Amino acid sequence: MIKPNYRPDIDGLRALAVLSVVLYHAKFEAFGSIIFQGGYIGVDIFFVISGFLITRLILFEKLTLRRFSFINFYERRLRRLLPVLLIVVISIYPFVTYFYLPIDFNNFVNSINYTLIFISNFFFHYSGIEYGGTSSLLKPLLHTWSLSVEEQFYIFFSVIFVALLNFKKQILFFFIFIGIILSLLASTYLANNHPSFNFYMIVSRIWELLVGTLIALYFFYSKKNFFSNHSKKFGIFGLGLIIFSIFFFNENTKHPSIITLLPIIGTSLVILFCEKENIITKILSNKNLVFLGLISYSLYLWHYPIFAIARYNDVFESNFIKLSLIFLSLILSIISFYFIEKKFRNLKLISRKKFYIFLALMLLIILGAFNYTLNYKIKNLPKDLVSFDYRPWQKLRNDNLIICHNNQNFCKFIKKKEYPNIYILGDSHASVLMSGIKKDFVDKKNFNLITTTSSCFGMPNFNFVKGDQIIQEPCNSQHYENILKTISATNNNIIIINARFPLYLSNGEYFDNKQGDIEANGETFYQLKSIDKNISIEQGYINFFNKLNKISKKVIVVYPVPEVGFNVPRRILNLMKEKKLKNLNNAKSIKNLSTSYEVYINRTKDSFDLLNKLNDNIGKIYPHKIFCDKKRCFTILNNQILYSDSNHLSLSGSKLINEKIINEIKKINFE
Repeated sequence: MIKPNYRPDIDGLRALAVLSVVLYHAKFEAFGSIIFQGGYIGVDIFFVISGFLITRLILFEKLTLRRFSFINFYERRLRRLLPVLLIVVISIYPFVTYFYLPIDFNNFVNSINYTLIFISNFFFHYSGIEYGGTSSLLKPLLHTWSLSVEEQFYIFFSVIFVALLNFKKQILFFFIFIGIILSLLASTYLANNHPSFNFYMIVSRIWELLVGTLIALYFFYSKKNFFSNHSKKFGIFGLGLIIFSIFFFNENTKHPSIITLLPIIGTSLVILFCEKENIITKILSNKNLVFLGLISYSLYLWHYPIFAIARYNDVFESNFIKLSLIFLSLILSIISFYFIEKKFRNLKLISRKKFYIFLALMLLIILGAFNYTLNYKIKNLPKDLVSFDYRPWQKLRNDNLIICHNNQNFCKFIKKKEYPNIYILGDSHASVLMSGIKKDFVDKKNFNLITTTSSCFGMPNFNFVKGDQIIQEPCNSQHYENILKTISATNNNIIIINARFPLYLSNGEYFDNKQGDIEANGETFYQLKSIDKNISIEQGYINFFNKLNKISKKVIVVYPVPEVGFNVPRRILNLMKEKKLKNLNNAKSIKNLSTSYEVYINRTKDSFDLLNKLNDNIGKIYPHKIFCDKKRCFTILNNQILYSDSNHLSLSGSKLINEKIINEIKKINFE
């Protein structure tokens, strides 16, 4: 039986994990692509380490010392996790209050509530936040989902595990093996069918923690470490698997799933083979790495909100800024490690009574600050800005409350099969129209609605690719073949199409910096590649639209929406803070709340040329006739904010487009 001795190499492994996560979140680029794309596997490394250390502690206290206490166990977990977390929340609170829009601030406060009771993984999943997506990078507490998973594991695992210790060790090993296998199978299934649920929920992560448990059990019950005879080569191999995963996993890797075995096996090999002195042990036991491992929890907590606030204010572009913010995170982590973590883990220094008084005071401060700041924002900002919905593309949900946008399946609202069917196709620019269309035609009139929108809009015989990798559904050729089959199987079809055509026609590269008076940063997107290389992107779209026209009563295409190059609600907020804008009444006169009509025409020339070639029977909606005069394109009309960010229409803006669509549908004869 072992005594849980300190292993510096474990802290070195923690350092590697937190560095990979921080660098992944920083999104450093080299040679035109993001490096450390698989850095998110640092969290998986943490899970294995946590499972190992917690199990080792329980085994030692329960079976060696014979004095395990659930109360003491849970209190130690709270002392480890909560004090720094509360300090981070309170520290970033004023910055989020000042810089964030009311709805974003309100979401931040909601995330605090869920974070402090360790269920933020549920909150972020059911809020529709895609980890690693653009909007997720602006959520200061998104990274706390992993703390919630760990704490949920601590709560339930400790009870079950302690109960299993009363049985023979063979039974204990059997249940751990079964838990690993079932969870791994679940994660592999969910990765293909419910990726968001798979990413955030403990059911898909518990196998990683249980692998750590299995390693701890092996060490505890083994009289001799069989593996130590091969420590050097297997330790190197394990570290190699981790490094490979950091650099070669990416946003398209189905994770967690069977592929996640690579970093998990790598982490397991390092823990197993670095118990004794070898080259990997020496590397991971380096005093600098060990120190970074010691402050890894604080660094994990600090870096993400600092990055998020910087991104929210559009000051996170240069590598110098990113490195400066990483340095700031390190300084704050060192301070919080010495003055918070170490002190609160010392039961002699801070008694149980003092600890719970501290927690109560911190919670009162947060609650009081929330009530004051929210009331202040409500009183001092226009009603439209206070209640603004900044993600209208996620407004529509199906009967199972799953967001229709980016749903690989069709979102269907069928009243009666004999009613006309409205199909909405496209990307998020089409998704902003969906809730209004449903309200106007399904809720108020006798129509059915079927939607399929995602972050891309392609066509048959074309795939979206990133490098040499084909982006899977709903961005591949097969998905659009399925669309044609689905529509062909129904009658009286109306097809509404809206998409960011200038982006797709630029073949992945869109917007130069400071073109005209539009302040837009360069964007890189997936490229459209033809299966038949003789067909151009333009001809591919024309062929697709003509096929849709043959199987429908009417195809209605929305021309490109004027893109303004800055986040409209945030600019309004900043202008109000600077006293340059009192209310929305005088917004039209402020030049930097509009953009050049000439720039819009130049940027969308290829899109207009394409759409103008379509069959005359196809209905055409022209947003620039709504939002622009001959000089400027406006972001506010009649005291209504028209955009939810730099290129997506708000609900108010989409309503103006929907009115034109209604007029087109009224012209259709369904007899």
